[in-house]
Amino acid sequence: MTKLLLILALSLSLSAGGYLDTKTVSETQPVDTMLTQERTWYEVAMFKPETPLTDEELRNRVIYTNLIGAGVVTAWGIAFWDYFTIDPVVGDEGWFGEDTKYGGADKLGHLYSTYLWSLGFSSFMNIGA
Repeated sequence: MTKLLLILALSLSLSAGGYLDTKTVSETQPVDTMLTQERTWYEVAMFKPETPLTDEELRNRVIYTNLIGAGVVTAWGIAFWDYFTIDPVVGDEGWFGEDTKYGGADKLGHLYSTYLWSLGFSSFMNIGA
């Protein structure tokens, strides 16, 4: 299941991009539609709003997204990562050393997933629009 989620996340991030080609503006086209660009499938899939959010809407999105995200991570951790059943252990794991369990790939996975989450959240929160 995890491999499928990773493949989906990777393909989404690689295919996410700029705007679709817009129609050529002609002299007969109304002025109010000249600057309108079509939304990409990625913007629609990420629920990116068409208009900027008000401060209250943005605050609500941040609060609810964080609450839902914390709940999902906790549920996933209980189901798959042994949350609350073992005590955390602090120790040197070797980072990218040859004798490490995953050779540092888990660190790169955390880095890449952080990038994907920030891309998704910035789109969802309409940041940088």
